[in-house]
Amino acid sequence: MKKLVFSLILILLFVQGCAAKKVTLRLATTTSVSDSGILSVLLDEFKKEYPSIDVDILAVGSGQAFELAKRGDADLLIVHSPADEQKFIEDGYGKERIPFMKNYFVVAGSPDDPCKIQGKTADEAFKVIAEKGCLFVSRADASGTNKKELSIWKEININTDGKEWYIKSGSGMGASLILASEKGAYILTDKATFMTVAYNKLPLKIFVENDNSLLNIYSIITLNPDKVPHVVALKGEINDFVNFITSSNTTRSIIEDFGKGKFGFPLFELLN
Repeated sequence: MKKLVFSLILILLFVQGCAAKKVTLRLATTTSVSDSGILSVLLDEFKKEYPSIDVDILAVGSGQAFELAKRGDADLLIVHSPADEQKFIEDGYGKERIPFMKNYFVVAGSPDDPCKIQGKTADEAFKVIAEKGCLFVSRADASGTNKKELSIWKEININTDGKEWYIKSGSGMGASLILASEKGAYILTDKATFMTVAYNKLPLKIFVENDNSLLNIYSIITLNPDKVPHVVALKGEINDFVNFITSSNTTRSIIEDFGKGKFGFPLFELLN
């Protein structure tokens, strides 16, 4: 009997020890990666390979993701705002930036295309929208998508401040697409989220796509322990996650195939 009790105690201690080794990573990520559904598929496979690592998703705009990291409220990032990413590293918060996949932004809107932007470039479409005063929904949340949109307005020298046709959602991509559909407005969106959230679900249609100026690159960024010291204790787990996202054959297969079965083409492309 004593041997049985002792054996049960050993088993209990072993189980508790295994549970104690479980580590949680906080991943601050752009909403488009989350809303499109690819992140959940990647994490399901990651958990199979690394069962001792949990990943908590903080789905926010890229701008908010950087702020979370600076405050020590995130352990690593997946973002899509290249200029801000470079500044984040130059300011000493980011350690390594690894671009790993891409897709394109598109301009979508009400199927009747009130401003007749079908087939135009992004610059041309934005000019017509402003000139005719057609409704346009902006995320207005400092996200990578919002930064891209603002860069287009700046490039064509159009100030949207105070314009009645310019609607600020202050929300993520999915919620902004819903607002655009309700308002019959145009919107800049990444194609993956559009296909997942809006295609055949909302009264929206893509009018501008395959524009090289609308390239959308996603990168994973690790944090500099000199600025964000808590990541030192997570170095092994962070390296495991980064290697899985950027080098794993499993990840490559998921990115190459994601969306093919439903839409006939992948929603993302590999960069390396």
